[in-house]
Amino acid sequence: MPLPTPKIDSRTFDVLVRETLGLAPRYSRSWARPQKQDPGHALTEVFGAINEMILERLNRFPDKVFAELLDLIGMRLRLPIPARSLARFELSREREEGTWVPAGTRVGTIDGPDGEPIVFETERDVFVFESQLCAVYSRHRDLWAEHQGADQGFQPFADLQPVEDWLVIDDPRIDALRGKCDLKLYLECPKTKGGDVRDFLSWEIGDPVTGWQPVATSRLDDPQRPDDKLVVVQGPIEGLQNPGGWQTQPPSLRARISGRSAFPEAVEVARLSLSVGANARGVRPSQALTSLGDGFFAVIDQASHFQPFGPRPKLGVALYLLAEACLDTPDSRIEIEFNLSDSPSVKTPRPSLDLIVVYEYFNGSDWIGLGATTPFGAKGTYLPHLFTDETRALSRDGKVGFNRPADIRSLAVRGIEGRWIRARISQGDYGSRDEAERPLRPPVLRRIRVRQQQVPGPAAQVGFCHDFQREDWSEKLTEGAAGLRMLRPRPQLPPLLVFGFDPKPAAKPLAMFFALDQVFHELEASAPNGGLEVEGQRVVWEYHNGRDWSPLFPRDNLDMFTRSGCVEFMVPYDLAEVEQFGRRASWVRARFAGMGSRQPAVPRVLSISTNAVEIQHRRTERKVLLGAGDGTPHQLLRFPKTPVLAQPRLWVLEAQAPSEQQARAILQESGALAIKVDPDDPERGTWVLWREVKTFADSGTSSRHFLLDHLKGTVVFGDGQRGLCPANGDEVVVEYHLGGGLEGNVALASISELQDAVPYIEAVSNPWQGMGGLPLGDLREVMQSGPQLIKNRQRAVTGEDYEWLVREQFGEVARVRCFDDPTREGRVEVTVIPAPLAEDLAAKLLPSAQLVKTIRDHLAARCQIALTLDIGPARFVDIEVQLVMALKVGGARVERVKAHIETCVRRFLHATRGGPHGNGWPFGRSLMPSDVLKSLEAVAEIDFIADLRMQRAGKRVPKIVLQARELIHIAAFDIVEVMGR
Repeated sequence: MPLPTPKIDSRTFDVLVRETLGLAPRYSRSWARPQKQDPGHALTEVFGAINEMILERLNRFPDKVFAELLDLIGMRLRLPIPARSLARFELSREREEGTWVPAGTRVGTIDGPDGEPIVFETERDVFVFESQLCAVYSRHRDLWAEHQGADQGFQPFADLQPVEDWLVIDDPRIDALRGKCDLKLYLECPKTKGGDVRDFLSWEIGDPVTGWQPVATSRLDDPQRPDDKLVVVQGPIEGLQNPGGWQTQPPSLRARISGRSAFPEAVEVARLSLSVGANARGVRPSQALTSLGDGFFAVIDQASHFQPFGPRPKLGVALYLLAEACLDTPDSRIEIEFNLSDSPSVKTPRPSLDLIVVYEYFNGSDWIGLGATTPFGAKGTYLPHLFTDETRALSRDGKVGFNRPADIRSLAVRGIEGRWIRARISQGDYGSRDEAERPLRPPVLRRIRVRQQQVPGPAAQVGFCHDFQREDWSEKLTEGAAGLRMLRPRPQLPPLLVFGFDPKPAAKPLAMFFALDQVFHELEASAPNGGLEVEGQRVVWEYHNGRDWSPLFPRDNLDMFTRSGCVEFMVPYDLAEVEQFGRRASWVRARFAGMGSRQPAVPRVLSISTNAVEIQHRRTERKVLLGAGDGTPHQLLRFPKTPVLAQPRLWVLEAQAPSEQQARAILQESGALAIKVDPDDPERGTWVLWREVKTFADSGTSSRHFLLDHLKGTVVFGDGQRGLCPANGDEVVVEYHLGGGLEGNVALASISELQDAVPYIEAVSNPWQGMGGLPLGDLREVMQSGPQLIKNRQRAVTGEDYEWLVREQFGEVARVRCFDDPTREGRVEVTVIPAPLAEDLAAKLLPSAQLVKTIRDHLAARCQIALTLDIGPARFVDIEVQLVMALKVGGARVERVKAHIETCVRRFLHATRGGPHGNGWPFGRSLMPSDVLKSLEAVAEIDFIADLRMQRAGKRVPKIVLQARELIHIAAFDIVEVMGR
């Protein structure tokens, strides 16, 4: 800190009045004892007040001289610093091919503190794509993790799970699981020894879009086919009946292969076939009718015992059955099980010896026979349906079986549409009431069950997913190919962050902005980069060209994912859409090289923004005519608005083009575009970009230089000897920026207005908050920094130098302290406390990893090479405070008073606002109970404080003792209210 400015005369009003009254008796003997009621006393106070004002102005003289001396050495007030943020644009759906947003496009908030919007400008051109970042994955060795949404934030390489292999089956027959059907899978694994492959398969149903759900399976073994491993999936599956589920196509069935290390050897699959059948218990017909002749039908109640042919069976009476779940599946075997009534009062049916019951189906034009049965069994086989009957014309329990006809069609029976099967009496009966020797005994059934089992056949599509790559096994499994291994070794890949884009982006510049969680977590102060171990870590960017991964050479300022920043690259023309991680997209990845088996140290990613560009809180004034040259030395022109931010561009329209030698010097100083012919009228002259300098000391006779006072907005040119002066009539045009200040530090998502219309851009937002905005500096700041600049000349030697270099360069730092530790020679310890971004007294003020790294780089360039810089946060000691007190208020005000008491205590112990002087709790100062009580002296609502309890690490202590780098953080605050005295 600079020495305090000495005062020429330090007397105050009271001293002046007291001295005057003391001298009064010496000059006026009649006024020996001045009284306050005397007019002379009032006159003395008037002169005392006037003299105090004179002395105050006199005491300012040293400050004025000091300021003038600083001005002579070039010290200036700090210009306003514009806040920076990020603008993300949304493309209209009418423009699928994307569009350009030019540099200088203005965006802003809806309104600011004064009712006017806070305006930002884009720093460069940006191409807005229709393509979106659709997927983000982490991969390390044989582990991986999917990160759901880039906007939601994620922790790379956290919660990794093993990469699993899948056997995926796509077939229309899987859709039968919606109803009461079973799906049977036959896995032929002839070379499997020492284990059952079904022990390592977990089955799921669904699709990648709507998700997957586990399904229960059971096992069956066929002694005649010992190599077949039969898996049965039983329907109905409830999820498939969800209206929001699979509607347009049947779901897929997949088997997850687990337990790789436990399986004794590799598993090979030779064949895979499917069949659909009714549940093992069968399904009850959805409709059962009895045709009694003359177009009359009786509905059968299947919930109780019923007579399938009515009470008086006769010629032409028929039983109609409808079971859509079974008859819809082609190439299947149908079984209808009939169970007679077991009631003691019901007698066994007695069919006539000539009874014939014919089973039929409708083919679209007529009823066609499936087969016929008699009291002695089936009558023939009725090829090709292979009809069988165990019931002997429904005279006993049994099954009727037949192959489903390929030409069966729907028919409306009694207004009910469906594929019907009927059993019709074509001859004979079940007795007669007229003949005593043949009493009427019609069949009485207690239930009918229909089963269906499809003939096993190969699946339509079978794919094997190994390491997220799908292989088509359909044809190979149909042919019974060998060598289809289900367990394979997996490549041990380096750490990868993989990003997928959909649809494929155009061959334009694409930028990905990463917002990283850079809060310094509770780490050891000596941990480099805030605990991020990046030694030997390199990030290599690659893209997939459809065949392999190719190198990508982006502009990357993430510093190996240790700081927020941007990765920008030109989209390669051969960027391809391929399948990775089970989905098709265009892929870019970051490969962490040089890590060995270590997992990379990457902080939490808060968001990834595309279609975005950097913005600054500023307003650009373009093509502002300052005036014309008059050829006089040191000509002065004025900017219309001030203060002028850094790096204005001043152009002079010179009637005579610079010589070849001058042109080379201008291009070398100001760039390739510093000289250009007037596009409107080439004969008018040549526009030349002039350069701002701090002094004309190094300027020559032809140097296009000028001096600029940014605060006053005045431009001064040379005199022809030191710096060129514009010729008479040469126009002077300038492009400069206005703005800056604290109001630019806007909150997240507060920018939502397009101040300039851009075609096909429909919305804008800021995924980052505004940061870094500072107002115009003041004289006190210059008077403090001036002596330090003279003293250290931007070199750090003493601890005060380190503190000043950080404080002077980083406005976001609220406190900085350099500690001297004699036991650690060659190490400089700098503790940094950032300025709070919000009014949150309970938050720990921990610097970001990016801020720590930036400060380290800044100090490393200004200190001795042999020193080790230890930049880190303060060590906060968590304490718990409990106050036992009585309050003077009650009712609804109690909670507000308690909140006010907590705020007072937290503010008094705060790292930047607390302490005796309000500039932060001192480092290493122990906390006494009296300190807490002192912070509550001004709270009038407190009646008395009965007890104060402070705890550290769960133990009550009489005081909190701190070490040199430690500060206090209240982890828990509690108020216990007791009754008054």
